[in-house]
Amino acid sequence: MPHQLTEEVLREHHTLSPCKRALLPDKKAHSRLGFAVLLKTILHLGRFPEEPDEVAGAAVAHLASQLEVPPEAFMEYWSHERTVADHRAKIRDALGFREASKEDQACLAEWLSREAAPAEPTPGAVQEAACVRLRHLDMSTGTGAMLQGQGWRRDGYRGGFG
Repeated sequence: MPHQLTEEVLREHHTLSPCKRALLPDKKAHSRLGFAVLLKTILHLGRFPEEPDEVAGAAVAHLASQLEVPPEAFMEYWSHERTVADHRAKIRDALGFREASKEDQACLAEWLSREAAPAEPTPGAVQEAACVRLRHLDMSTGTGAMLQGQGWRRDGYRGGFG
């Protein structure tokens, strides 16, 4: 996710509708904020963030203001790995997504090689194509780590890790 977000992007992709608010847990502030961040990230990007620094601070602040929670609560949330995993499962279930299996990941890597990888990939181009494909198939995964596991480097080239 880009770290510089416009007001328009924040309103369009990071504003909680009443039906999305209904999905939030009625628990601690950090739990509500974390759930909201995961939910809006997968809806916007088609994947969950793998690390908290993948989420733009402006997106966290925008969601935090809607929930009347301090933005710093997101970092506290991220330290509860079991809660994060549980929330990801609940969000996938609510959205009708499923987690990509190892076979799905291998098929995705093959599809990317055959159909989507540009001749001269730019950083993020392969990951973006993977996210689009996963959304099309109603699947979610930590795309960056999954691609590296299939031999794709962060710069978009296949072969080894880099």
